[in-house]
Amino acid sequence: DVKLEKLRLKKDALDKLRLPVDIKEGWLGTLTISIPWSNLKGEPVRITIDNVYVLAAPRFQGDFDPEREHEREYKRKMRRLENDDMLRQQQLLKTQVVDGEDAKKQASFTEQLIAKIVDNLQIVIKNIHVRHEDGVSNPEHLFAVGATLGELSAVSTDDEWRQAFLHDSGSVIRKMLKLAQFSMYWDTNCQTMQGLDHQTLIRSFAEAIGGTGHQSILQPVVGMGRLAMNKRPAPEDVRTTAKFEFDQLAFELDNEQYADALLLTTAFDYAMRQRRYCKHHPPPGVRPKDDPRAWLLFAFRSVYDEVHDHHYRKTWEFQKERRDDRLLYIRIYSALKVNHGVLTEADRSAL
Repeated sequence: DVKLEKLRLKKDALDKLRLPVDIKEGWLGTLTISIPWSNLKGEPVRITIDNVYVLAAPRFQGDFDPEREHEREYKRKMRRLENDDMLRQQQLLKTQVVDGEDAKKQASFTEQLIAKIVDNLQIVIKNIHVRHEDGVSNPEHLFAVGATLGELSAVSTDDEWRQAFLHDSGSVIRKMLKLAQFSMYWDTNCQTMQGLDHQTLIRSFAEAIGGTGHQSILQPVVGMGRLAMNKRPAPEDVRTTAKFEFDQLAFELDNEQYADALLLTTAFDYAMRQRRYCKHHPPPGVRPKDDPRAWLLFAFRSVYDEVHDHHYRKTWEFQKERRDDRLLYIRIYSALKVNHGVLTEADRSAL
């Protein structure tokens, strides 16, 4: 077993969502991975995640740091490149012709083992609470929107939807899903959890699972699901089929929650559009009547950057620069693959 406890989530852990929010507090209580090394072809790999608590808040204009934003954007770009490279490698492996009888047997054995591990993977997620606090979108009061989850599990089944270890799943994988105590809430005019000591914060997060003590917009949901995934579909076949059965789905939204929801979506949209102009923005707290010159320069630079970038992309200089970058990238990337990751310092820096 591999067991990790009391992990702290990074501040930029939600960056993949590309939302203007930061994690203020975040913990993962326990992550357990059970791997039966001696019997991978007869027992499932189990992953258990327990006690995940996240407290998020808006990313304020005054918190803008050009270097940190550049680093975040760079990390997002590198993740996209890594994912793309991984997909390319998988496609390449599928199309490669394996020479020799022994090599074919080894490749076939490895593929079958990996497929069997993935087909029988069991995942259990328990006690999740994600909370977003916002005191900016509505200046009149602080509100919080959150989601809690008691348990979500996925296990492999046979053709009759009975839990089983699949020795030969064929072209279709079947998973039985179990959902327990999933709920959502929207607290208006609430108290912030930021600043509480660690034990009090953890206790408050844990007690809220199940929808107690909050203004629910989705009452706790209990249900089952059946998921069928076709691994080798023909063009006319359905790739994924899902069926869910819930005891009840009860939604409730009052006028104040609805108004806060509109303000939150508007604030998110505004923040996303303003992101590219943040580097020109006057210092926090400076109003137009305090420093009209600074705000006039902000407007001028924002428009100039956009117009200049639009026109520059049509120039021969830009096209030549892109061509040179592309040729350099192809040369270094090819060297990286041929030399198994070994590059000169100059090439690594250029890459």
